[in-house]
Amino acid sequence: MNSFENIKPVLDIKWEEPNRKGTPALHIGENGARYGTVTGIRWLSETQFVVAHRSGCRLAYFDIQKSVSPLAIETMDNLSDLLDVWKISDFEYEVAVSGCWDVLYTTFTLNIQDDTLTYKNTVQHKNRSFCHGVRYQNNGEVWLALHTGRHPRIDNGR
Repeated sequence: MNSFENIKPVLDIKWEEPNRKGTPALHIGENGARYGTVTGIRWLSETQFVVAHRSGCRLAYFDIQKSVSPLAIETMDNLSDLLDVWKISDFEYEVAVSGCWDVLYTTFTLNIQDDTLTYKNTVQHKNRSFCHGVRYQNNGEVWLALHTGRHPRIDNGR
């Protein structure tokens, strides 16, 4: 028995999306075949977070003080992996989502006052590689983990 077996979740938040990209089934542990998975989460406060759904090609905003269902969902044209947020103002954030093989990353604007997510931009690969991580530097610049595929590296995407 490990020390985590007795931990019970406070909420059971479920967010399922169809496999819009037609990716092959994933086999994760003993859970069997799954076609989509939640790949990234970033908390904004004790009740607010954004989360990416890989094969569902969606980004969602939750505020569990208001609902256990997404308050806003926005579409991506690509698979997703990890994400990060950059606070622009008290009510506005930029969200960057790494794009796996299809793109480097996609950005969105999140307004937590209006509970809205808006697509902003997609940055394409110069040299095709897998981008499985994104992180904002202290100055707001996006840095990427291109850690599989061609020439594994940390890069600012320029």
